[in-house]
Amino acid sequence: MYPDAYLQERADRLQVSKSGIGTALGRLGISRKKTFSHPKVNDQARFSFQERVESHKSHGKTVVYIDESGFANDMPRSYGYASIGKQCLDKRNWHEKGRINAIGAIADFSLLTVTL
Repeated sequence: MYPDAYLQERADRLQVSKSGIGTALGRLGISRKKTFSHPKVNDQARFSFQERVESHKSHGKTVVYIDESGFANDMPRSYGYASIGKQCLDKRNWHEKGRINAIGAIADFSLLTVTL
């Protein structure tokens, strides 16, 4: 029911040791899951973008990078547990209230602005 629960949280709920939880998960064939690459990664688009940036710089233009990041008050879990060979599936409302968004701009290794 709680695929993203930490080992200590499982141990507390079941009133056993953390190492006991780890051993039991191993015996059940359940391992920790983490995805290291985004499913929509496009290496060709990345290479094309890098070429355009270098072209602009070679013509003396300033490149400004703008990005937005969101911070959840409850710190979302980045790991979960599932049977070996299976994905870890759980539901999460990524648009829930209690998030703070920051927008920043950087040019020539200098921070131009940050807005919350």
